[in-house]
Amino acid sequence: MAGQLITVSLARCRQVSCDERWQITRSYTPSDSLLWVPELAPSPRLFNQFINRWKDQDPQMWWPLYKEQFVRELEQEEKKSALRRLWKKLKAGKSIALVCFCPDASICHRSLVAEFMRHYGIEAFEYEPPSQHEVADDPYVTTLF
Repeated sequence: MAGQLITVSLARCRQVSCDERWQITRSYTPSDSLLWVPELAPSPRLFNQFINRWKDQDPQMWWPLYKEQFVRELEQEEKKSALRRLWKKLKAGKSIALVCFCPDASICHRSLVAEFMRHYGIEAFEYEPPSQHEVADDPYVTTLF
């Protein structure tokens, strides 16, 4: 049975229960809980274009172009090799979280990697924390401090 691919922001990644957490960013701060996989990050050129031209702009203006360029980048052998490695682990039953800094997955490359993997039979979804209502209804949820 294939595993699951979960996408999540760095701020929420510790809330996700999974076998591995892959940080797919250009930069990395060493962590025992994250495996850095820069091959699945946007190229320096695309990342800089986002930072310098699009970061504070309306996503409707830049996201289609970003998406097109990133999907094209997935054809590079370095990225294809990382995608194959990810696919093999998922097909072996591992659950893997793709982690990056973006708070909004709808305008983030992690969603594009997930979309790519869905075409190869992988279940992929963005992590959503339980709502306060769900937590309040769970009699076993408590805080110690």
